[in-house]
Amino acid sequence: MQLTGKTNAMQPIRILLIGAISLATVFDMTLAHGAHGQNGIQEQKGSGGDKRNELVENKPVEIDTEELGLADLQRARQLNALARTYRDAGQFGEAEKLYSEALFIWERCLGSEHAFVAAGLNNLAEVYRIEGRFTEAESLYRQALTLWENAQGPEHPNVADGLNNLALLYQDLGRYAESESLLVRALSIREKQFGTNHPDVAQSLNNLATVYYLQNKHREAERLYRRVLSIRKESLGPDHPDVASSLNNLAQLYHRWGRLREAQLYTEQMISILERAFGPDDLRVATGLNNLASLYQDEHLDAKAELLYQRALLIRKRFLGPAHPEVAEILNNLGTLYSAEGKYNEAESMYRNALAMWEKALGPDHPDVAKSMNNLAGLCLKQHRYSEAEVFYRRALIIREGCFGNDHPELVSSLEGYALLLQKEKRNPEAAAMHARAKKILARNPIPQSASQTVHVSDLDKGRKTRRDENQAHIK
Repeated sequence: MQLTGKTNAMQPIRILLIGAISLATVFDMTLAHGAHGQNGIQEQKGSGGDKRNELVENKPVEIDTEELGLADLQRARQLNALARTYRDAGQFGEAEKLYSEALFIWERCLGSEHAFVAAGLNNLAEVYRIEGRFTEAESLYRQALTLWENAQGPEHPNVADGLNNLALLYQDLGRYAESESLLVRALSIREKQFGTNHPDVAQSLNNLATVYYLQNKHREAERLYRRVLSIRKESLGPDHPDVASSLNNLAQLYHRWGRLREAQLYTEQMISILERAFGPDDLRVATGLNNLASLYQDEHLDAKAELLYQRALLIRKRFLGPAHPEVAEILNNLGTLYSAEGKYNEAESMYRNALAMWEKALGPDHPDVAKSMNNLAGLCLKQHRYSEAEVFYRRALIIREGCFGNDHPELVSSLEGYALLLQKEKRNPEAAAMHARAKKILARNPIPQSASQTVHVSDLDKGRKTRRDENQAHIK
């Protein structure tokens, strides 16, 4: 990034890569495979096929329901299902309470080392991840993984799912080497259990490709994404939603690579599959529209981009309500479009509405709140409102340091924008220090794609994104 009048402070359209998070289904312990995240397309959950069913579904855990209390176990399952509903609706506080209550029942009835307890820990960790409580999420993901290893053995498919979810958290944190190591291990387990052309193997390859994508290793990512696409077409058929997820991920790779014509072609194919499968007003279609709008925006086709953003916004409001975090994402993207067009009043309205929604749903210290503040700072900077810009940059930087540490790529846009502000105010020593810090971070890390609002594979199944993401699974 360079200090020019065109700062990277604006956090535009996050193009959702479709990643896959693994969700555990309580009682049969079948894990679903989708993604975590926010604006992503979720992968088909539980689409593993006969081989996985033999290994997991046909080997239920033995439970003496009379001794333990069938009513308690049924209540725990109901609480778990209701918690997921609240999570998907963006009511994370309620989801946390219900997941915690279900976990308490399983621990009391089944003991603290039971596989169902691992599933409960995994679900609660996912809420913490979405809320930006990464330290707490990591602790619970690790506990869940250890329980699955001890209860079911180190080569069990649930262990692969636990490795997958922890790896996706590390992707969020920019810990790419650790993420890659976990994903390679998960891939090895799945290939041994299911063979090399199974949908679960495709999920591992997909998430491994995303590690390369996030590090700008475009050719390595392309090779794996194409292999995933081939496996899914062969095992699931050319019109399956998971095929759409793979098309989306290739499109986002080509978008980032600057191969915009190919990116547009694959995005249009993705939308076509989703519209045939779910209809034109489905949430998954909204994700595709968001990504296509981002492409149009980069091609300076602003009128087309606005129409698609508005269509995606209507769909999300209809299904999720007017104040959901995923609605805020579209408002943020519209803000970046209006800012680029010089429509500063409209841009500020979009950014402030998105900020209010994210603060209410996710709390004041969430990374998405920082993104919104960073965008407002950049907008104020464009209008020479320097004192307001500095307040927003400071706050965005504090939040990002709290979430990611002091040398994560997420800090770069705040540091670069703040440096440009300081330059304009002739505070050159401070500006140089900010710029040097950003340069040092960039020397060690690539710029993350999360700055824009993109889609991750994980949410195809639900028609929603789970954030950043192609990258995680949730327990149903």
